[in-house]
Amino acid sequence: MEIVIGKTFKNTTVNLDFSTYDKCSFINCTIHSDYGIFRLANNDFTHCKLSLGQPARNIAYLVKQFSEKRS
Repeated sequence: MEIVIGKTFKNTTVNLDFSTYDKCSFINCTIHSDYGIFRLANNDFTHCKLSLGQPARNIAYLVKQFSEKRS
């Protein structure tokens, strides 16, 4: 697993899968994950959008189902 610490990403697509991001800044980026296998800690996201592949979309759907039941 790649470990990225303290890096700034601007105007790019970042694939999170199989990586750890710590203390990074993401500015105007597309944040992508196919599998949801990553670690994020202490990061800043500014004007970013999220892109999910089908396996990650399945997990997002499951999380949404749980959060709607608790509302």
